[in-house]
Amino acid sequence: MHQYNISSKIFREFLIQGPPPGPIQESINRYLPGFDFRPVRTIDEFNVASQLIYQEFLSQQFILPHHNHRKILLHQILPSTVTFVAHHSQTNKIMATVTVIEDSPLGLPMDAKHYEQLISLRLGGRHLVEFNLLAMNHTVEADNVLYMTRQARLLVIYHLLRSVLDYLRMHTEVNTLVVSYKSKHDPIYKLLAMDKFEKAQMVFKLTDNWALIHAGRFEEWIGQKINHPAIRLFFGDLPIESPYHKRLFFSESEIKTLFVDHSNLLLSLTEQQMVAIQRYYPLYNLRDLAQSKDVLDHLTEAIDHHFRTKTKTT
Repeated sequence: MHQYNISSKIFREFLIQGPPPGPIQESINRYLPGFDFRPVRTIDEFNVASQLIYQEFLSQQFILPHHNHRKILLHQILPSTVTFVAHHSQTNKIMATVTVIEDSPLGLPMDAKHYEQLISLRLGGRHLVEFNLLAMNHTVEADNVLYMTRQARLLVIYHLLRSVLDYLRMHTEVNTLVVSYKSKHDPIYKLLAMDKFEKAQMVFKLTDNWALIHAGRFEEWIGQKINHPAIRLFFGDLPIESPYHKRLFFSESEIKTLFVDHSNLLLSLTEQQMVAIQRYYPLYNLRDLAQSKDVLDHLTEAIDHHFRTKTKTT
C-alpha cells in the first residue's frame, strides 16, 4: 500500500511558509511523489472522472441516482472546458478531479441561478472561468492501494487547484475566477483566499441553498502575493514549458456516446446553442448526431408498439 502520512504539523507549516520556491512540480515531488496533476488525456480517464463525480455527489445527496452512473455537464462538450485530475501513477488511480469551464456562448453553469451577478462582471470586461465538479476519491483506502491522512487529501486538492490556475495563466486569457458552493465546502475554497481581500473579490449574498459567489481577479491576486502567504500558495512561479499540452479532445463518436446516448444533453439544445457549439466542431455534424437518437427512439417505440399490439390481438 502506498502511504502519504502528512501530519497536521507539516500541513500547518506548508500553509504558513508556502510551497517550495519554483514551479509546482517541486512541491509535488516533496509532498506527493507519484502524483501528477493534469488534464484528462483519454476517454477512459474522462469516464473514470465523471463516475467519481457521480459517486461523490450522490453520496452527498447533491444529485439523484442515474442509471449511467456519470455526472457530466453540457459545457464539457466544448474544447475550452478542461477536466483536470489528480492521478497516482503507480496505482493508475484518479484521486480527485475538477472541471474548468471558460466563459463561452453557452455561458457558465452558474448562469442558471446567478445570471445578473455574472453579467455585471462581463459588462465590466471580466473574462470569467468557473470551477465545477470538484470531487475526491474516498474508495482507494477500501481497495488497500492508497492511504492518505486528511492533511494529505487537502494537499491533493491544493496541488490540483494550483495546477489548474497555472494552466489558466499559461493557456487562456481568463482573468476572473468565479465559484459557487454549498457552505460545507467552504474550507476548501477558503484555501483560495477568495473571501479575505476586499479589493480582490466581489461577494454576492444569495437567498437559496448556495452560500456565496466569490469572484477573484487574477491580476490583483498576483499583485498581493508578496504580502499574503495564502495568495503565494496559488500564484507561484510558472514552469518554463507547459506540462498541460497533452489533453483529451472528443471525437465525433465520443460526443455521441457521452452527450446523446448517455445523457441526451445534445437533444436539449436550443437552435442558438447548437449553432454556437457547431462552430467549435466544423468537421462534425452535430445535428445528425442528435437526430440519430431521435430516429432510434422513434424506431424503438414503433417496435414496442407493434409487439404490444400483436400480443393483445393474440
